[in-house]
Amino acid sequence: MSSRLPPCSPSSDPYLHTRRLTSRDRLLLSWLAEHYLLSARQVTKAMFPSGRSARLRLTLLPRIAAVDRFVDTTAAGSTQYLYALGPLGLRLNRDAYHDPDNRAAKPPRSGRDRADRIVGSRKLRHLLGVSDFFTDLLAHARTDPQARLERWWSEQHTTDAYGAAGVQPDGHGVWAVGDSTVGFFLEHDNGTEPLGRVLAKLRAYERVTEFAR
Repeated sequence: MSSRLPPCSPSSDPYLHTRRLTSRDRLLLSWLAEHYLLSARQVTKAMFPSGRSARLRLTLLPRIAAVDRFVDTTAAGSTQYLYALGPLGLRLNRDAYHDPDNRAAKPPRSGRDRADRIVGSRKLRHLLGVSDFFTDLLAHARTDPQARLERWWSEQHTTDAYGAAGVQPDGHGVWAVGDSTVGFFLEHDNGTEPLGRVLAKLRAYERVTEFAR
């Protein structure tokens, strides 16, 4: 099995291993470009039929520098791997969002710098919580041929699109079942926001719905 893995030695061609990427790999890279990072558990339930098949693929992708892999040291009671774009993944997704803590920050100097910002983000648990919601939808869609998640936007992407309306959701999606489709904004709150802030958010969303009518 290990003989199928490419060597780790560097190559003069940074795109050498692009041909090894499947359509599923490219979809995963686009998610990492949009959402900074995902856990092994999230990738598995959203994309793979079994944990074994996920582990095999998630062993290959770091070897070809498509993704970077880290141990999540903040997870209580268990150890899990986190995945972010690697050098090859960044080359193929040049418009990736770079800093979850500061939208105005200068672009990272390297892929490692970007990964360090993401893994060291004060929003790490929050980012994973938001992605849990969406990957649960994707996992359900794998079991229901009528269901599909047609859009999954990050906080930065959603704010870029809707910030002028006065809302800053944690994510935005479009969920469809059969011929029925609904768009939604996600607010992921662990019960720490004061009531006044929650009410202000609700009023902002009310203005958005009035504008959309």
